[in-house]
Amino acid sequence: MKLKRAIKIGKDCGLETIGEAICNIELHASSMFDFDNIQEEIEELHNDFKNSGLNEDNLLENN
Repeated sequence: MKLKRAIKIGKDCGLETIGEAICNIELHASSMFDFDNIQEEIEELHNDFKNSGLNEDNLLENN
């Protein structure tokens, strides 16, 4: 999953920070992805976040 999608989902869920959005995806991954793809999707999200230059405390409304 790309960070941009996680941010959109976080906003739709009423979350405030990027860290909350990422945690939300991790918590609900088993409901969102096929079991065989969960690890790949989470790794993609973490890599996209790492390369974004953002931090977990950045507000979703600013992204």
